[in-house]
Amino acid sequence: MKKDSRVDTLQVNCLSHQTFEYAILLLMLLLLSSYSKAETDTLKWVFTGNTSLSSDFYSINSTPENSINRRRPTDLHRLLYNSNLKYGIFELPITIVLSSNQTNFTTQAPGTQTFMQYLQNPMNIIRIAPRIGDLNLQFGSFVPRYSELSTGNSNVFGLGAEYTPDNLAISVFYGISQRGVESDTTRGIRGAYERRSLTARLHYGSKRTGLIGINVVAAEDIESSVKSPSAELFPERGFLTTINFIVPFTERIFLEGEVGGSLFTRNTRDKEIEDNGLEFLSVLTPIKTSTRADGAGRLKFGIEYDKWGIAANALYVGDGYVPMGYRFFMSDRLELTLMPKLRLFDGTIFLSGSIGTRINNLSNTKSQTSEQLLASLNSAIRFTDYLSLNAGYSNFGFRNRTDNDTLKIDVISTSFNLSPNLILRGQKLIHSITLSFAFDDYKDYNTFTTAINENSTRSITGVHVINFTEMPLTTDLTLMQLTNDIKPFELSIYSIIAGVAYRFFDNTLNPSLKISYNNTSYAGAGSDNSIGFRAKVAYIYNKSLTFTAEASSNQYSYGELRSNASFGETFVRLMVASRF
Repeated sequence: MKKDSRVDTLQVNCLSHQTFEYAILLLMLLLLSSYSKAETDTLKWVFTGNTSLSSDFYSINSTPENSINRRRPTDLHRLLYNSNLKYGIFELPITIVLSSNQTNFTTQAPGTQTFMQYLQNPMNIIRIAPRIGDLNLQFGSFVPRYSELSTGNSNVFGLGAEYTPDNLAISVFYGISQRGVESDTTRGIRGAYERRSLTARLHYGSKRTGLIGINVVAAEDIESSVKSPSAELFPERGFLTTINFIVPFTERIFLEGEVGGSLFTRNTRDKEIEDNGLEFLSVLTPIKTSTRADGAGRLKFGIEYDKWGIAANALYVGDGYVPMGYRFFMSDRLELTLMPKLRLFDGTIFLSGSIGTRINNLSNTKSQTSEQLLASLNSAIRFTDYLSLNAGYSNFGFRNRTDNDTLKIDVISTSFNLSPNLILRGQKLIHSITLSFAFDDYKDYNTFTTAINENSTRSITGVHVINFTEMPLTTDLTLMQLTNDIKPFELSIYSIIAGVAYRFFDNTLNPSLKISYNNTSYAGAGSDNSIGFRAKVAYIYNKSLTFTAEASSNQYSYGELRSNASFGETFVRLMVASRF
């Protein structure tokens, strides 16, 4: 008999809603046990926090009229609130971030939002996390960060709990990791199903003594969340579990790793496979024709001393491995990396770097396999207390293995930067002078025509900051020149920025002003010019209350490339902030 796949809840038997409720109940009992150990004779209430409210206003005028699109919303209002109520071992931290302008990051923005969609929007954060001793309850927007192959950057709106006595860590979180968006072909909106996820982990140990942990992630798209889905929109379901570990051989030498497996279904509407030989996996998730099982693993061997260290990393991700707790995770790859570091002469010289390779299409399911060379070197040298130097180099190479010359790709991208810094201290003035030299080169070797397509960028930037010791005055000057050479064109940018800041009335009134000029020229096509002004003033009313006002204006005139068009834009920000 076929099972009905049209359900609005996770079809993961071992991690059902009932299991989640039992886990919360168990953690509540642990909370009461932890609370009974508290000493209550010297307890007192402590309430701290900060909040701010800001409003942005933007306008633009262009010639010809409406020829330039606006770069900001007309108005934008934000509320930020953080507080913590503490009483002995009890804490109640609250975080609220609300924005009047709503958008989406990984799916198209919906038309009209419901109240719950507004709360679930990643632009907003509502987070309440009461803690009693080792137990932490979580309500609102959280990012479960368990391990590198399970979950780590996907925001989830829901509820959960975490219990962390000594070296033990037990966590569980359930909620919505993706909002539902209706499809609208007239507006080019593909739509997205609401995705509900359940994450859990059990870790024991520490990096110093050794650690072992198991992580579980289950997620499913809810078909009923989209009334009229587009033809190319499919509901997905995923389940994975990983085991991560740390083995310290000595205080300086360790081995760290993780291994995991996933079951991912690309379309839950597909027919369920019976007698597939995978009945033991069907207790975790129904096996469909589009379900695929695959694995991943990572290993790191490290040696860390005060003056030197080295780490060797290996990462393998199968083509069918899908960690639904990560956004934009690259699968079907093998990476090998070596990362040394060295401190010399009592730490006055620090060198670090990495070299490695990345190979994709290990499963040969794509038309081509590519190899990438990754290399970088960074250095920081402190000659004296007044003179230092930072330098960096990176190389990125990309090459595929196809035998067809017309499809062959051979690319090398290199980058080099050098930045000396000089500080001169006098009786009345302190000078800070920083120079930055940067060179970026991109070469595409056409193996069919033997031609080389090259894109080179060179820039030099100088920053001079003067602090007056006998008065609260600071001035700064920035000069920048950039050349971008794309055969047969050349782009040059010259920029100058001058600023001044002063502090009045015992540092309670702090105004500042910046003026900028930019010239952008194109070889044989004239040049663009822009002049900008930015004024800002902050008034500290008392230790708890600050008012800030900021206004900027930018006047831009195009050259021959846009028929001498021009535009002017104005931006104003008002903000009040309080600490308590």
